[in-house]
Amino acid sequence: MRRIMDLLRCSKCHQLKLATSFCVISNRPRGREYHCKDCKHDRQKDYRLRAKEKIAAYLKGYRSGHKEEAAAYMKAYRQKNGDRLNARARERRRESPEAAASAVANTRRWKHNHPERAAALNSARRRRQRAARVGVEGDLTVGAWAKVKRAFDHTCLWCGAKEPEIVLSMDHIVPLSMGGRHSAENIQPLCVSCNSRKGVQTLDFRVPNCA
Repeated sequence: MRRIMDLLRCSKCHQLKLATSFCVISNRPRGREYHCKDCKHDRQKDYRLRAKEKIAAYLKGYRSGHKEEAAAYMKAYRQKNGDRLNARARERRRESPEAAASAVANTRRWKHNHPERAAALNSARRRRQRAARVGVEGDLTVGAWAKVKRAFDHTCLWCGAKEPEIVLSMDHIVPLSMGGRHSAENIQPLCVSCNSRKGVQTLDFRVPNCA
């Protein structure tokens, strides 16, 4: 790899490119890799295609042994790159009807195999949309709602019934229509019947003798 002013020649494609087109690496004579970033990307892409099954088996084994770390990493990655991932998925579905049909089939299969999780996600999504429509703040997630239910032993705080005999629903202590936040601090678990009976009242059943 010869250097001409601030140019370097890639040992793969043999093109002269700016030094910034090469990854920095301290143990090379010029402080840059021999292959340019484009060639490196192509090489990595080719390897992933050739070793698809091997990589999938490794990732499966790693995730099974590091469930919490893998889940935390994927959650942070999706939060950071959500817009890009959604745009890429939409582009794939537009370019390939087969990919779109496969995505729909996978979603239906997952919902069929995980009905409770699917219902929880749908409920959380509807409540986020409702909170956005009325213009209130909040960051309640499915995980945060699960923690609230665990904290109260999956019990309706009004009537005392427990899951799975009843279905718990999120109740906003201060209703969204009255400026309450869509957050764990403003959520209490009530069964559907008690939630409907409470209506738009501001009642905190986490406090003894509230009712």
